[in-house]
Amino acid sequence: MTDLQERTEPAAPTVTEFVCNGSTVRVGDHPHLLAALREELGLIAAKDGCSPSGQCGCCTVLLNGKARVACQIPLEKAQGAEIVTPEGLSDEERHRYAAAFGAAGAVQCGFCT
Repeated sequence: MTDLQERTEPAAPTVTEFVCNGSTVRVGDHPHLLAALREELGLIAAKDGCSPSGQCGCCTVLLNGKARVACQIPLEKAQGAEIVTPEGLSDEERHRYAAAFGAAGAVQCGFCT
């Protein structure tokens, strides 16, 4: 193979595998975790409010048990991780979060609370 052929060969597609809401998933190449969740997996509870700045918190998910904004997580960092989105929370957990948001006056647009 010549140097020119090596430079023009398309890169192999990137596949990232992780556990999302209890199920193992494989996703293609995306700029960040939020894009993969919304565009490929159809999980839309994590919102895109400000990406890629990560300031608003609308896309918060649990990554290995820690709250993180998904628009700031390069997809390769999700490899092998456990992700929980709002869809993966139990009804009790969702109600608890909604009550805490309301009690603290932490509403943004009101869509999710």
